[in-house]
Amino acid sequence: MLCKIINTKSVFGGKADIQKLVLDDQKEPQFLYRIIGEISGFVTGKSKFQRTDTETGEVQDQEWTKFAGDFIAINRGGRQFESVICFLPDYIGGPIKSAIEHEPGNAVQIGFDVFAMFSEKSATSYEFIAQPLRDQSAQEKVSSMLSGMPALPNNVKLALEHNKSKK
Repeated sequence: MLCKIINTKSVFGGKADIQKLVLDDQKEPQFLYRIIGEISGFVTGKSKFQRTDTETGEVQDQEWTKFAGDFIAINRGGRQFESVICFLPDYIGGPIKSAIEHEPGNAVQIGFDVFAMFSEKSATSYEFIAQPLRDQSAQEKVSSMLSGMPALPNNVKLALEHNKSKK
């Protein structure tokens, strides 16, 4: 189905829908949708809403990023959505914007499974989790690299000091 934009609300539902899902099962991340596509550009702006940082108490403007390109999203019910505009969870937009800024004219391919997880610290009672999608050959490369790595040190602090002394 063609739609104006792809975002969590248009593909899955609003805050109340997500809250119901995460409150019913507070232990496991809840799959909302899969998004794949190719980003060719973006626009940023400030929201009319502000957010209070729970740790510092500072009031901050909320920023948004609207990505342009070709996108397909599939929700947990199997319904497919297509659009040329996409909004992604905030924390995954930064690296994508950086890649586009450093390589103007090049498109960035994305693929994520987006989940919501219960969080007592969040004002909405949930946080988004975006799991990057990798094709099978990329996953095999990463698994191969991990299997060849030595075990993690028991004391990370000592390992860091050891690395400093080598320089």
